[in-house]
Amino acid sequence: MTKIVVMHGQEDNFAAGAAEPAAIRPALLRFEQFLQFSEDRHGMFSFRDYDEPGTDKFLIDHFELPRGVVSGQILTRLREFPGSKTDSVSVGNLDPTAAPAAFRGEIMYGIPALRQFPADGTGLIKADFKDLPPKPSKMKGAPTFIEYLNTRSRPDAVDLKIQDDTAVDFFAFLLCQEPSEPKGTSLSEVDGNISEIGMSYLSCIEDLTQPSCNPYSGDRLCSLQTPIACYRDGERDIPKELMNENKYFAPDDAFVGGEVRMSRPVRADGLPTLDSANGFCAAEFGKGWRVLSYHEAGGSGVLSYSKIQPRNFGLVHTGGHPYANCWDRPASVIRP
Repeated sequence: MTKIVVMHGQEDNFAAGAAEPAAIRPALLRFEQFLQFSEDRHGMFSFRDYDEPGTDKFLIDHFELPRGVVSGQILTRLREFPGSKTDSVSVGNLDPTAAPAAFRGEIMYGIPALRQFPADGTGLIKADFKDLPPKPSKMKGAPTFIEYLNTRSRPDAVDLKIQDDTAVDFFAFLLCQEPSEPKGTSLSEVDGNISEIGMSYLSCIEDLTQPSCNPYSGDRLCSLQTPIACYRDGERDIPKELMNENKYFAPDDAFVGGEVRMSRPVRADGLPTLDSANGFCAAEFGKGWRVLSYHEAGGSGVLSYSKIQPRNFGLVHTGGHPYANCWDRPASVIRP
């Protein structure tokens, strides 16, 4: 997955310096109340920027956030002023016509931790996306905040509103996004002298001529013709050359007793499940053959009695990280 940080304001603990402006989403200025704020003619309230002290001031900003968000957090630093205990922080869509059946027409999500400022005095507040309730909490049929982020029809920007007696140092969204293109994880044959004793060493990062493997979100496009590293279990013992003075560039703790073979190149996106990929290996080499696991020997390397030419690579299976495999991938979280 891709990790993304979108932050406005400077994380400087309210240090004096250059202005750190907040900017209302331009589309909201067609509504009179927001226009009054922007022109400083509301009468009771006005806008505030980041780091700006004072009371009766709204911080309203907008953040361009992607879709395809799997998880995330909000992180901010706030400073109390008289009246802050009754303030609120919310994110979503401030357009009063966005959801006619909703409260005030807005689609907003609150941060419930605001009224309990950290006792350590840092003012730092963190909240998981999954813990942001819709406002009001009894609004029926409201999507979760993550579901809202992944809705195609929402505005590209997410609104932030903090009212109205709380100063804001910075505000950040920390996102984990599903990969835009399906990729699988590969291991590459190391160009070493291990072949002289009839062995192969497949590695994650040792062959600098190949892309480094990525067992979290994949490194080879599933749509490209790519060999699959197939494996058959065995009980061969580790050679004595690796047990004594190891002159070979291969760690003995990566040894497995079976054999690895590279299949013919195939589009792995045509193998929807691990069972189908295992079946492909069995069809290539016979009964008992399956996809090699990235963790076959613990992870990041596999040493075996195999005949694989240097610079060759193949897709492997990575357990626990579904976005790193071409098969059994989760459906996209993006919704209409």
